[in-house]
Amino acid sequence: MARSGKICASQKCLFFRSGLPILAKVCTDQFVFAPVIGTSFFLGLAVLDGKRDGLMALWQEKVPAAWATGLCVWPLLAGVSYTWVPMHLRPPFISVCRYMVCRVGC
Repeated sequence: MARSGKICASQKCLFFRSGLPILAKVCTDQFVFAPVIGTSFFLGLAVLDGKRDGLMALWQEKVPAAWATGLCVWPLLAGVSYTWVPMHLRPPFISVCRYMVCRVGC
């Protein structure tokens, strides 16, 4: 409801929990951040292991496969997180989900 010309906080929260903003957040997660995080993870481990040659071949082997696998799981979990999980509980929720996916999927 509008109170003295301002939007009530509950309406604002409902807008950001609707379909289009959630879809934008999930797409940003999957198409911007996931490839960067996958690249950092796999190439960072390779460099820490002392590998300097063949990093591009390693990237081509590992990152697209990991990203494609993540597309099967993470959009659903991110959508649930952005829709129903309160903001202060999102990090523990995603951490538990990450642990379960690694235990079952790996």
